[in-house]
Amino acid sequence: MEEPSVSMRKEKKHVSKKKVKIIVIAACIIVAAIVIPVTVFFTTNCYRTINYYVSHGHISKSYTCIFPRSTYNYYANQPHPRHDLYSDWDDIALTFASYCTPDENEILKIAQAVKSQCINQSNDEEVINALLSFTQGITYKSEIVDRAQYPLETLMDKGDCEDLSIFFGSIVESLGYEAVILCVLVYDPLEAEWFGHACVGVHLNSTPSQHPDYPPSTYFDAAEDTNQYWLCETTDQGWMVGQLPASDPSYFNIVGYAFVN
Repeated sequence: MEEPSVSMRKEKKHVSKKKVKIIVIAACIIVAAIVIPVTVFFTTNCYRTINYYVSHGHISKSYTCIFPRSTYNYYANQPHPRHDLYSDWDDIALTFASYCTPDENEILKIAQAVKSQCINQSNDEEVINALLSFTQGITYKSEIVDRAQYPLETLMDKGDCEDLSIFFGSIVESLGYEAVILCVLVYDPLEAEWFGHACVGVHLNSTPSQHPDYPPSTYFDAAEDTNQYWLCETTDQGWMVGQLPASDPSYFNIVGYAFVN
């Protein structure tokens, strides 16, 4: 067989390089088609998945929250006054309640999505427990500066007891339930000292029945009405509506409150 001429060999080499160039360009286009939309998505949106439980803690669920970063930025840029400057517990509770945003559309979407996963959506206790579990799934984070956060900030950045209480009070109220933010003094027998805490009271038409007998059920009576507001502990997964987050009722002292509205 005749050897190919030098010019033919050069042509084949040239064609080979051309194919490689086309492949490289095509690959770049494909990568760009994937990377650019993803980059734009994460730049323009907030995105977080929360794991929680329904059916009174028996069934695991998850929900991915997606909302515009501009909405997050709006709340992040709002004034965040320090609440440790107040000496009156009711004033502190009022400050916490002022951060609640039950009318925010993104909060309502989350609340409705969580409720939709309940086995019995007409059972108020189950719905409240699901919302509470969702809040507990955000995760507790200690703060350096003593100031509260708006609910969507807490959803993305985590938060401490008042932040989680503000978030929970907001999603509860968004579905039409009545809630109060509670300021509490809790006694730690190991440290032999009292410390400040925040939680939420939610009104139910009947006594909660699904949580364990211990710790005992506890509710708060507000002076303004005759409703019973059952305690909801937001900082750790597993607490259900009505459970007292203390080993002894005498270790739990409600010192201030404010209605969420």
